[in-house]
Amino acid sequence: EQAIKLNPDDKEAWDNKGAALSHLGRYEEVIACFEQVLKLNPDDKEAWSNKGKALYNLGRYEEAIACYEQVLKLNKDSEEAWFIKGAALGNLGRYEEAITSYEQVLKLNPDSEEAWVNKGAALSHLERYEEALSCFEQVLKLNPDSEEAWFIKGAALGNLEKYEEAIACYEQVLKLNPDAEKAWFIKGAALGNLEKYEEALSCYEQALKLNQDDKYAWGNKGVALYNLGRYEEAIACFEQVLKLNPDDEDCWNNKGFALSELGRYEEAIACLEQVLKLNPDDKAAWGNKGVALSHLGRYEEAIACYEQVLKLNPDDKEAWSNKAIALSHLEKYEEALACYEQVLKLNPDDKEAWSDKGAALSHLGRYEEAIACFE
Repeated sequence: EQAIKLNPDDKEAWDNKGAALSHLGRYEEVIACFEQVLKLNPDDKEAWSNKGKALYNLGRYEEAIACYEQVLKLNKDSEEAWFIKGAALGNLGRYEEAITSYEQVLKLNPDSEEAWVNKGAALSHLERYEEALSCFEQVLKLNPDSEEAWFIKGAALGNLEKYEEAIACYEQVLKLNPDAEKAWFIKGAALGNLEKYEEALSCYEQALKLNQDDKYAWGNKGVALYNLGRYEEAIACFEQVLKLNPDDEDCWNNKGFALSELGRYEEAIACLEQVLKLNPDDKAAWGNKGVALSHLGRYEEAIACYEQVLKLNPDDKEAWSNKAIALSHLEKYEEALACYEQVLKLNPDDKEAWSDKGAALSHLGRYEEAIACFE
């Protein structure tokens, strides 16, 4: 600052001040310094680059890109400019353009691990998982111990439903870093997709040893326990999630399912009502609330729930079927019959619906029609 006072046109002093401020994370002031440099020399590549980095760090990606375009006008072979431009484009969701930038980096430096990783990540965002995999394989040729590449390769394989291969990638991550909480969690999710719930459970427990406040691990552990029929333990997990996030819609739903399995229908209904406070259009919650009410013999209320489902989705076969069953319990067979006909429009091969339609016709004394249904 003293040097600048003595000579406001001292470019080196502005450069050095900007660099020092950058180390302190004072990016707005950094920008002001490099703007002074650029007034003195509009073709200073380093100043454009440093201004771009500060804008990037402030999340001002459009402006950062404009800076790196200035760098590339002055030096089209700047690997760093292509790379950070690609990262900024990726952060703006402009993945095709980001890929083009990373390809420029790779022309200049085919061994750039970071460019291969980021190109693969951009391809994954575009759901071009096979191409993404080839990028991660390039990284692993360059560095077989790249934890990040193994992890993102696993994610791409998971998106392709190649769960066994994804698990092998997460195991590589965990060899390199046994405390990689996210790898334990996603390995558990892949095992869950393979219905290997006991193994999934072990993974979630490892994740929770590393972070007791991981609501996702608690939630998935609860789902694994639910799938193993260990409903009380599942409920305890869902309650942990709700301590961490009382507005977790999925978790209220899951707790409601588990309570229903235990025949605790009043408590299940209370959970589903929490879901509906958070999201009045949650079709699954309306349907499950209807089922719980039916178990309590509260058929009129159950029907009202199924009608809510059908407002949201008039082609919900299960809601039509459940509404028909509730109407039959109320001996409203004509209305039940109309519901079974809706089910059969949606699925003419539904054996249960034909049988139940036959039963409703029998109750109405329409035996010939009933026999045709049973046949």
